[in-house]
Amino acid sequence: MEVIQAYDQVQTAYAGARQTETWSERMVAQFGQPEQPETKSILEKNKLL
Repeated sequence: MEVIQAYDQVQTAYAGARQTETWSERMVAQFGQPEQPETKSILEKNKLL
């Protein structure tokens, strides 16, 4: 957890006022959602899985 908080601080220092949420909040929003049912079939269809 300390590593994530440290990286959040690095990203906040770099982005400054341009960014309103932390890196970890953006990752949760992007990857914290359940997988869509059709995702696996699309990946298999395109031979990516």
